[in-house]
Amino acid sequence: MLRRPIILASVTVLSLALAETAHSSTTETRSGANDRSFEFQVRAPFFRGIEGDAEQFALAMRICEEKLAEDPDHAEALVWHGAGLFFEAGTAFQQGDFPNGSKKWTDGLAKMQRAVDLSPRDVAVRIPRGATLLQASRNTPIPSQATQLLELAVTDYEVTYDLQRSYFDKLSEHARGELLLGLLDGYQRLDRPDQVEETLDRIRTSLAGSDYLTQVETALATDNGLQGLGERTCSGCHN
Repeated sequence: MLRRPIILASVTVLSLALAETAHSSTTETRSGANDRSFEFQVRAPFFRGIEGDAEQFALAMRICEEKLAEDPDHAEALVWHGAGLFFEAGTAFQQGDFPNGSKKWTDGLAKMQRAVDLSPRDVAVRIPRGATLLQASRNTPIPSQATQLLELAVTDYEVTYDLQRSYFDKLSEHARGELLLGLLDGYQRLDRPDQVEETLDRIRTSLAGSDYLTQVETALATDNGLQGLGERTCSGCHN
């Protein structure tokens, strides 16, 4: 049986994007990196779309396409459109349309990579890609491909943490928790024990008394340990 990449059609595909872009701090300006208005236009129809509203998804993709027609190097439009193509790829694979799914998968990855190349220090670009690939890596049945996606996702989260390091503790609990638990999940799945321990220390310090720390401590007390953390879903501002 031919094995193909699959993305589950779930809102968790971009579960972290809104959490971090709302608190982003751009240190490089290029291709609209400082313009949060685009994100506010596209995110609501995008999330409604991946929850199952086809008209809203089409609207989100059209917003991206119109912006890219004006400015082919608009990094945020590229990353959101690439994430949308990735979502469409998952749907195509589930329907057995492997040629169309493979094309959308390849095109989606390329657009997200181009966005990162254009604005490598923009949180509003790094987190949408990282969140997309973090989830996609869980649902990709080819181990080598899943690892490649996960490594990219972890890199995006690491860059984000580095950009926000000087003011990280001033971010909302939600923003801190989603980023650190994403890193923890990625390090655990990549079998990087030293970085797992470092991230656990950060969580215990930065998120003391929070539900995020409770989730981590509860997971550590089970037989599966941190493996169960990846099945959690983002809540809060997406509702």
